[in-house]
Amino acid sequence: DPFTNLTMGRANLLSGNVEGAQSWFERSASLSPNYAFAKYNLGFASMLCDNSASCIENIDSALLLSPLDPLKYAMLSARGIDRLARGDYEAASRYCSQGANEPNSHIHIHTLAAVASHLAGNDAAAKSWADMVNKVKYENYREQFFRNFPFREVETCKIVEAAMRKLSI
Repeated sequence: DPFTNLTMGRANLLSGNVEGAQSWFERSASLSPNYAFAKYNLGFASMLCDNSASCIENIDSALLLSPLDPLKYAMLSARGIDRLARGDYEAASRYCSQGANEPNSHIHIHTLAAVASHLAGNDAAAKSWADMVNKVKYENYREQFFRNFPFREVETCKIVEAAMRKLSI
C-alpha cells in the first residue's frame, strides 16, 4: 500500500531517521508513480541528505502531478533549499519566496525565504520576511526549526544558522 509506506516514511522522518525515511518514500513512489505526496516527501528527504538530483527530480515531478497541491509552498521551498545548498542564492531566494507567498505557508517557510533573500543580497525582502517570523516566533524557535529541517550537510546547516542569527531569528 503506497499510503502505508508513505506513513512509515513520515514516522521515520519525524523521529529523525531521514535515511530510513527515504527507503519508505522510494517504495511508496514505486508502488504508485503518480503519488505526488510520495514524490514530494522523497524529494524533501533527498534535499535533507544533500542529494540534489533526486531532490529536483522528485520535487519537479510532484509539482507536475499536483500543480495546485496544498503543499505547493513546501515543494517550492524544498527546491529553494536545494539551490541554497548549491550556492545558487538567487534561485534559492526566488523559490523560497514563491513558497512563502503560497497559501498555507508558515513560520518555517517564511524563515527560509528570509534566509535565502539575505544570502541573495536582497536585504529589503530578507528584513520583511524576518519581521514576519520575529512577530510570531516562540521560545527555542531556532532549535525547533533545525529539528524540523535536520540537514545532513553540515555546511548548509551552518550557512542557514548564520543567516538566522544575522536576521535575529
